[in-house]
Amino acid sequence: MMDEKKFESIKDLQSAIEILEIFAQKKVDSPSHSLLQKTISFAKELFSTPFSHEKQAIHHAVEIIKRNASFIQALAQGTDSQKQLASTVYHTIDRFNATWNHLKKRPLPWRRWMEQLHIEIPKSEKQGTSYKFHSFDQTKISYSIPSPTIVNDPLKYEIDAFRMKAITLLQHHEVKFTSLTEQLNLIREVPIITEETSLKALAESIIAMQQTISSFPGEMIQLKGSFKRTPQNHCRSIPIPESFHISTKFNQTGFPHPSQHNGWGLSSLLLPKDHLWKGKMCEIAENLRPNTALNLKAKKLLKLKQTCFDQHSQDFLNLHLQLNKAMLERIERYQNESIKNETLNSSSILKHFYENLNIRSSPHQYLSNLHQTIITQCFEKKAQILETKTYSQIDLNYIHLMIQIYETIQKHESSLLTQLSLKQLKEFIEELEMAQEFNSQTMTAWIRETLLEDVLKVRSDDLCD
Repeated sequence: MMDEKKFESIKDLQSAIEILEIFAQKKVDSPSHSLLQKTISFAKELFSTPFSHEKQAIHHAVEIIKRNASFIQALAQGTDSQKQLASTVYHTIDRFNATWNHLKKRPLPWRRWMEQLHIEIPKSEKQGTSYKFHSFDQTKISYSIPSPTIVNDPLKYEIDAFRMKAITLLQHHEVKFTSLTEQLNLIREVPIITEETSLKALAESIIAMQQTISSFPGEMIQLKGSFKRTPQNHCRSIPIPESFHISTKFNQTGFPHPSQHNGWGLSSLLLPKDHLWKGKMCEIAENLRPNTALNLKAKKLLKLKQTCFDQHSQDFLNLHLQLNKAMLERIERYQNESIKNETLNSSSILKHFYENLNIRSSPHQYLSNLHQTIITQCFEKKAQILETKTYSQIDLNYIHLMIQIYETIQKHESSLLTQLSLKQLKEFIEELEMAQEFNSQTMTAWIRETLLEDVLKVRSDDLCD
C-alpha cells in the first residue's frame, strides 16, 4: 500500500511541476518585453475564459508540492532517479518563485492575480544538480501503441496548453505571419484533431493532438503534441514535453490560388506546355519560399485583397454570380434540349449558394476554399468524398454544378479555360511586380476590374490572347 501511495505521489508531483513549468517558462525564459511575452499576454486575452482554468491548475499544483514537502526531502536522499526527481522539483520551485518576484516588480497582466495567490512554495536545501523537467526517466515509457480512437472532448487544460506550446514553437519558426493577430486567430480557430491510445498495462492513455494551419497558399504548418492521462483522475493530464514539435510543407507552383485571384481560379495544368510566362512562373515559385521579400509581399497582398473583398462582398459576389451565369449560358451552346431544361435548376443552385455565401463573415476565404476543392476534383483528378460533415448541401450542389460546367467547357471549348488560366497567371505576376504598393482603394478597383474582365471574357466569342 505504501508503494502505491508513493507511486501516486510521484505522478502527482510530475503533473504539478509540469503545470508550474508551463507558467514559469512563459515569463522567466524570455527577455523582458519580448515578442513572446506580448504573444502570451495577448493569447490569454484572446482565448476564452482567459485565467480561470490556469488559476485553478496552478493553485492545485502549489498545494500538491506543499502537501508533499517531506516526501520531496526524502526523495532527495533516495536513489539516483529519486534524487533526480527531487532536483527537478527544486528547479521548478526556483523558476516559479523567480516568476513571482518578477511579476511583483512590473505591472504585467497577471500581477493582480499573482498578488491574490498568497502562497510561498516551501523548499529545502538543494541536493545535487538541477535537471529540467523532461530529463527524468520516469516519463519515458517503452510500449507498443494500440489502435488510437478519436477523443470527442479533449480537456480544456490540454487545449490551452497545446495552444501555448504552439505559440512558443511558432515564434522561432521560419514561416512568418503578416500579424500577431492573424497567427493567434489561426491557432484559436483551426480545429485540433485529438486521438486517444490506451495503455492497458499501465492503466494510462496517451492523448495525441494535432493542428494543421495555413495562412498562405502553399505553406502548411503542422503542430503536434501529446498528453498522458490516468483513469484515477481523468480531469488532469501531463504534457509530454518531447512530443511537442512543428513541421512544415512548402509547395509553390507560381500559379495563383483562388484566394489570390479574387476568390476563384483554375489550374496550372490548363496552361499550354510552352507558354510565355513559364520561366517567370518558375522564378516566382522559388522566390515565394519562406523568409523572402516576395513571400512577405504576397502575404500582405493576399491579406489586403481578402479585407477589400469582404468589405465590398455584395458587389463582388454579384460579379461572381454574373461570371457563373455567363458560364452556364456558354455551355448551352453545346447541350441538347433535354439538358437545357436543367438550366432552371442550375440557376436556383446559384441563387441559394450566393444568398448563403453573402451572410458569412469572410465570403472571400470561404469561396476560395470551395473553388480550390473544385480544382482538385475537376482538374487535378484527386477525387475525394465530399462529405456533408464538411460541406452543406447548398455547397455540394454548387461544387457539382461548377465541376459539370468546367468539364463541359473543357470537352467542347478547352481554349476558353486555357485563356482564362493564362489571364489569371498574368494578373498574378502583375500584382507581385507592381512597383507602387496597393492600398485599399486601388486594390478594390483592381478586384472589380479583373472580375469584370473575367465575365466579359466568358461572354466573348473572341478567344485570342
